[in-house]
Amino acid sequence: MKSVKDLLKSKPDLPIFAFIAIYTLAAVVVSVLRYWQFETHYFDFGIFDKAIWEASRLHAPVVYHMNFESGKNIILADHFNPSIFILSPLYWLTERREVLLVAKAVSVGISAVIGFFIARSLIKSRIAIFAIIVSYLGFIGMQNALITDFHEATIATVPIMLLVWAAMKGKWKTFYLCLFIILGFKETFAGLGVGIGLFLILLKREYLKHGILTIGISLVWAYLATSIIIPQLSGRPYFYAPLNGPEGVKLMLEGIFQLDVRAKTLFYSFATFGFLPAFYLPLLPAISENLISRFISDPPRWTLAFHYSAPLSALMFLSSAFIFQKIEKSKKFKKILIPYSLFIISVVFFMHQFYLRGPLGLAYNSAFYSQTQNIKYIGDFLKKLPRNGLIMTQNDLGVMFSHEDLMLLDKNYTDRKPNHIILNLTPGQNPNNFFPLSQSDALELKKILLYDKNYRLTKFGDELYLFTRIDDKTQR
Repeated sequence: MKSVKDLLKSKPDLPIFAFIAIYTLAAVVVSVLRYWQFETHYFDFGIFDKAIWEASRLHAPVVYHMNFESGKNIILADHFNPSIFILSPLYWLTERREVLLVAKAVSVGISAVIGFFIARSLIKSRIAIFAIIVSYLGFIGMQNALITDFHEATIATVPIMLLVWAAMKGKWKTFYLCLFIILGFKETFAGLGVGIGLFLILLKREYLKHGILTIGISLVWAYLATSIIIPQLSGRPYFYAPLNGPEGVKLMLEGIFQLDVRAKTLFYSFATFGFLPAFYLPLLPAISENLISRFISDPPRWTLAFHYSAPLSALMFLSSAFIFQKIEKSKKFKKILIPYSLFIISVVFFMHQFYLRGPLGLAYNSAFYSQTQNIKYIGDFLKKLPRNGLIMTQNDLGVMFSHEDLMLLDKNYTDRKPNHIILNLTPGQNPNNFFPLSQSDALELKKILLYDKNYRLTKFGDELYLFTRIDDKTQR
């Protein structure tokens, strides 16, 4: 029987694959438990879930969304993201919504495996490869993407990795298939497409025509999606269009040069990868596009929170692999390859464990697991509730009804006359649970409903309420 030492000699990639597998399992566990703890919200998880679920049943992917004047419309009227329907077959296997969270974590794991093979084709040192894999997965921006509901940006890491692999191998059919899948995840990924086109142009002279074609396809896609398709489906101009004129220029300049939280985002992003991506010119346009587009947007995109850094992490990883290749081939700098790789691993570990407190650390926090049992009463409450007709409920509870006819809390509920209104008014909740209202608004809504003769109250606990609409026959 082989010893561990002999096994590692014969299979030097085993530790890397083991790390990816453990990381993926941790991401699955944390994501699913957060869902069971009602830390996953209808915005955005429920919207994606509803659309993908309906498509799996060969129905139009109509969702409830506040951006729609009528309250409901096909999801493509908000963002043009047809590639999300690649995941619809998952609902042929199960009806459980958690499958999307598992798919998200597994997708990142798969992208890391593809990244490993890309890196191995460039670098001989397994320690260097392991270092950038640790950077890719340990990046706080990636960890936040994995714990934040479900978003197409996280799934897109797989085609991003495959696209670069295909370009390196000259497999252009695979390249363009991946390109269209990436663009199809969100119309704003056209900027990434332009960055990839510039990457091809700067990578090799013979890739010039493919680079120009990639840029052209991306720009045409952006125009068609934002100027024709989305306005046609929604009946209004593109909702997320940037400001034009003096106000737009001012916002852009402030976004780029205002050194506040953005400076920290830049530092943490590049430091995680040992600042290697800063020295790889071909992918700098794509990296810059990701950062600048976020820095000139609303504040939530300035930081490493949410899902916006997942594509950035893939680009940083690829840049680091190409730079490590140059270092390994350099007689002058080759000797620093292993020490610097170990330094990068140390930095990532320090930021994750002590400085930025990576959220996947919840996987080994015992208090996190006990929280699931502490809120079991909410799950028991939801199991007793009806699911017929139109249901109005909170942002956190809405995910549990996303396959049904759903709307979020609205003081003007009489306009749509929901059949059931479900409230959990337990004090001390996350304010996002009541979005688009506040908890005080929800309390006021409860008072209004108590005096509404069209609704009958059923209580399931101190602060758990079900208001059921009484039909006209019953009132008479």
